[in-house]
Amino acid sequence: SDLLGPQDYPVFQEYEKTAADRMSVQMFKGSLPADSTLTDQQEESLVTAMAEERKALPPSSMMNNQSADPSKFNEEGIAEAMKQMDQLQQRDAQRAATILTPAQLEQFTKFQQQMNSMAAAGMKMAAQMFGNKNAAPTPAPSTGP
Repeated sequence: SDLLGPQDYPVFQEYEKTAADRMSVQMFKGSLPADSTLTDQQEESLVTAMAEERKALPPSSMMNNQSADPSKFNEEGIAEAMKQMDQLQQRDAQRAATILTPAQLEQFTKFQQQMNSMAAAGMKMAAQMFGNKNAAPTPAPSTGP
């Protein structure tokens, strides 16, 4: 069952921690026009920068939690997560500015905004699924006896 030797484990953990950012950077890379493609060096630097900024968030943050607590999917929890996502996006963009060309950076910002809208929509959907109060529009009062 133990595929990784003990010396590989920290490397694997580090990789796990950056998996989400690695995926984002891969998707971003795929969205770039051929004339402004990322170098391997840029790609690595960007993943590292994004992973570091994510680590700086509070551990309780939804951005850091693959298994988010369903009770947090209410209006307040989502508003907080969105605020953190915006802050993270700004910090990522500042870091990216030192790594990317101006043309790449412009794409990166657009890409981040798309990702954030998708994440926001996903959180709102989850909130409705978990049926937390304040998340969904209130249903009409039921007509009781």
